[in-house]
Amino acid sequence: MKKQNILFIILLSFMVGLLSCAAPTKIVDNSMREIRYVSGLIHRIERNEVELSDGSKWRLNRFLVTSNLSEVLIVLFEDRLQGFMYVNGIKYFLEPQAQSLGIDIDTNQDYLSRKNLGYLTIIKSIDMNVGTITLFGGTEWRISGFYQDVVKDWKEGSDIIISDDYTWAINLETYTKAEIKLLTSRY
Repeated sequence: MKKQNILFIILLSFMVGLLSCAAPTKIVDNSMREIRYVSGLIHRIERNEVELSDGSKWRLNRFLVTSNLSEVLIVLFEDRLQGFMYVNGIKYFLEPQAQSLGIDIDTNQDYLSRKNLGYLTIIKSIDMNVGTITLFGGTEWRISGFYQDVVKDWKEGSDIIISDDYTWAINLETYTKAEIKLLTSRY
């Protein structure tokens, strides 16, 4: 009986160890907000209404002046179809035109599930001498050496997305992407 208990404890410990290695670790600090995002191209513009190359139509909070085929990055908050997009480094708040998506405006899990998952946050500081960025929540990230030249135009206070696997950062204002690695976290 005692031997069976010991074997059971060893087996249980082994399984817990395997599960902890397989499960992704949530390191979201208090400055990160879960979002869905998608990049695309502008197909058509009419005042404050934009149609993207995927056929979706969005209403912006103000008129948009840019050319067709401009690259955009749309950020959707949590499980809602509301958020903002960056065009030429300028932020526009948006909501979908329901008839273009064929959905209820409040939420649509199928449409949202086709978008990338990530975490929206803000850069607190950048140290290009050692190649790190610090976020408002206190986490510090190393920028891969190959990408340090890419991020030279990043600025403190810029909105960025950290990918859901915590390996990439995307600067929303400059449309640049860099490989990153977590160095320190308070969580």
